[in-house]
Amino acid sequence: LLILLYFLLILTMIAIAYESYDSFYIAGTAGIVSMILFHIVENIGMSIGLLPLTGIPLPFISQGGSALLTNMLCMGFVLSIQYNQNRSEAEIQKHWLNRLLRKLSGGDRLDQFIWP
Repeated sequence: LLILLYFLLILTMIAIAYESYDSFYIAGTAGIVSMILFHIVENIGMSIGLLPLTGIPLPFISQGGSALLTNMLCMGFVLSIQYNQNRSEAEIQKHWLNRLLRKLSGGDRLDQFIWP
């Protein structure tokens, strides 16, 4: 059951990255997916004796404050990507911080950041 839930989590994150338009979002989500997938494979392989013993915790299950905090922050990043990809350019430009960052970076057009 736990492996099925991890599979659904990974599949959902890949779908979020696939539907995204920004290359930074895609790369960030790919890094998070690979980190969580590596932790799952390493921990389960270590538990059944196929891989060497390491201190990598099982995401969201094993005890460890910094690992749990990191996993929660990564999931927040992915959920933020899912939330923000449904917003229009006009909604994004309404926020003053977005307008300021666009002006400072010299990028007034959104299409220069869109994944082809």
